[in-house]
Amino acid sequence: MFYLNPVLTWRYLQIGDKESKDRKPLPNSPMGNAHAEVGALQQTANKGLTEGADAVMKVTGKDLCDYCQKDVVAMAKASKLNSLKIYAETDDAYRFYEWEAGMARFKITETPK
Repeated sequence: MFYLNPVLTWRYLQIGDKESKDRKPLPNSPMGNAHAEVGALQQTANKGLTEGADAVMKVTGKDLCDYCQKDVVAMAKASKLNSLKIYAETDDAYRFYEWEAGMARFKITETPK
């Protein structure tokens, strides 16, 4: 198991570029506007540390946005993680995101502060 520190990277995303209806790039596409959670996974995958691994990430200050909830699962699949757990702390709650290989999306548990 290893712990990820969400730090932004400027490499290319493995899950592909996406655009909104008005042709503007969506968050996490390309890596130049990626959120830190996606960047941390990309950096780890680039170092060859993800295949078959269990990873834990802590996010403070903000919760995972809707884009990241989908893109982080796509990154976990693409990087061949075995599992990923994310602890997110917001002003009013703690959220626990849990994903294991074979799952389509996160299982989310929330606890008020």
